[in-house]
Amino acid sequence: MRYFTEIGLFVFDRWQQIADDHADGDVIDEIACDHRWDECTEQDLHNFKRRSNDLVKSEVKRLRALAFAQYWASRLDSISSVAKGVNWFLMEAFRGFVGAIGILIFGLLFLYAAPSVSKAFRAAIDDLAPQATRPN
Repeated sequence: MRYFTEIGLFVFDRWQQIADDHADGDVIDEIACDHRWDECTEQDLHNFKRRSNDLVKSEVKRLRALAFAQYWASRLDSISSVAKGVNWFLMEAFRGFVGAIGILIFGLLFLYAAPSVSKAFRAAIDDLAPQATRPN
């Protein structure tokens, strides 16, 4: 793989030099540019080898990290289902708690704002109760 990467870097570098020799949009005469392919030095070959090693190493690291992330994502799927269930339960419990507090506040405001209605309601409830349990 490194060998083919080095060849690809060499070809890419040569084509970049040929493209730099011509203005944008000009037709490139490949026969006239053949001398560019022979201008590669030992230092250039060493740089291609170093760059290809770096590219292959970084790609291997990226693929390993991706495989690691995919492995743990598949392992955590069951945990995420449990977490979603717990989250749903807690949110429903919170909504119920907020609803109960709202009903309590509404009831207290109603008792404060309309005491005659609450006294009439209490009297109606007392009338329904058995005689022995009624207040004096």
